[in-house]
Amino acid sequence: MAKNTELNQSDHDLIERLIDYMFPKTAEGRPDAIRCCGLWFKKSVSTDREIRDQFGPDVRDALRGDYNHWMHTAKGSLGLMILVDQFPRNIFRDRREMFSGDEISASIIESASNWKTELSPVQQLLVPCLILTHMENLDAQSRCLEYYSELEGRLPENFHGFRDIFQRHLDAIKIFGRFPHRNEVLGRVSTREETEFKDSPTHRFDLAARINSENGSISFGRSEESLWPLVINHVKATKRFDNLMNEDRLTLRKPSISQKSEDNYRTLFGQLDFDGDGSLDFNNVKRLFESTNKEYSAQKLKKFMKHFSSCKCCSEKICFNQFVSLMEADFSDSNNPTIDDFFDMFTKDGCSIQREEFIACLLAMNSRLTSDEVANMFDAAGPNNDGRIYRSQFRKFLIAYHTDVEVSRSL
Repeated sequence: MAKNTELNQSDHDLIERLIDYMFPKTAEGRPDAIRCCGLWFKKSVSTDREIRDQFGPDVRDALRGDYNHWMHTAKGSLGLMILVDQFPRNIFRDRREMFSGDEISASIIESASNWKTELSPVQQLLVPCLILTHMENLDAQSRCLEYYSELEGRLPENFHGFRDIFQRHLDAIKIFGRFPHRNEVLGRVSTREETEFKDSPTHRFDLAARINSENGSISFGRSEESLWPLVINHVKATKRFDNLMNEDRLTLRKPSISQKSEDNYRTLFGQLDFDGDGSLDFNNVKRLFESTNKEYSAQKLKKFMKHFSSCKCCSEKICFNQFVSLMEADFSDSNNPTIDDFFDMFTKDGCSIQREEFIACLLAMNSRLTSDEVANMFDAAGPNNDGRIYRSQFRKFLIAYHTDVEVSRSL
C-alpha cells in the first residue's frame, strides 16, 4: 500500500492519459464506440506492445498497490480499474499474469468512492461492467447485467452492443461456474462439456472480436487471413525445433529483427505456451511434436531442452528471446520448411488433404483454435468438388496467398 493519501499532479496527468487511451474519440471529439470495442475486445499484438511500452511500469506499480490512494476520487478509481484489470490482459496476453489484478479490481468496485455518480461522460461507467464480467462469480455476473441495464438508457445507442457480451458471460458462469477458455492457462482440466463449449466461437471470449463497422455488432473468431500466417510460423517452429533436436551443437545469438517480426513471434509464442508461464517447457515441446505426428523419446526431448539450460532465468526452459534466436538461426536452406513439408503435415494418403484430417491436425497443433475457424481456413484454400485439396493446388494457394513465398523453395 502506498503511503500517499492524496493525488499529486503526476497522478492526475497519468489518470488523464489512461482515460484518453481507454476511450478513443471521433474526429468531432465524441467517444468512438467502434474504436472502443476494437481496443477492448480485439486481439492485436501491436496494441499490446503499445500499452506495454506506454503503461507497463505503471501496471506493475498499480499491481503492487502503489496507486491505491487513487480510490479516493472517482477519476482515480477509473484509472486504477484500467491499470489493474484491462491492461494486464494486454501486457500479459496468454499468460497467467493476465488475471493478476482481478482481486484488486474487485476491491475497487466494492470500496472506491462515488464513481457511480461522478464519472462523466457516462460511457466511462462501462469499465466497472468490464471488471464484473471478467469475474468467475455468478453474483458478479448478475450484478454486471443489472448495472448495465440501469446504464443502457443513458448510453449513446452505438454503445448498446455490450448487452449481448455480458449476457453470454453470465450464461457461461451459470453453466460451469467458471470460464472454460481459461482452463489451459490456469492449469485446470476441462470436462468433456467444457471442451465442446470451447469449440464454439460464440463462447470463446478469449478469441479476437470481429466488429461490424456499420452496425457495431460483435462476433468472436479470427479470420483466415490472420490464421494462415500463424499456422505457417507454427510449421516453421516445428521444423526448427526438429533441426535443433538432431544437431550436436548450435550457437544461438540474439538477432536484430523488425518490430513486425517480433510481434508475429510473440503471437506464436503465446500459442505454444499452453500453461501460460511465459516460457516453453518440456511438456510444451512434447505437445508440439505430438501435434504433428513426430515422435521423440523423453530422453531425447530432455537433452534438447538442455540446449537452453545456460539461461539462468529459465533453466531447461525456452524463454521468448531464445525462441526468437531459434526462429532466426542460420540453418541451411535444406533445413527450412518447404510447402511440401507443410502439405505432408495434413495428408494421410500423400496426395490430398481431407477436411476432417486438416481440422484434426490443426486443433491438435493449437487448441485455442475452433473447428469453425479451421474449417474457414480449409475453405479459403479452395477444395475441389470432392472436398479435397491436392498438392498442386495447395502450392498455388500458398504462393498466391503469400506474395513473399518463394515458388521453388521454402515457406
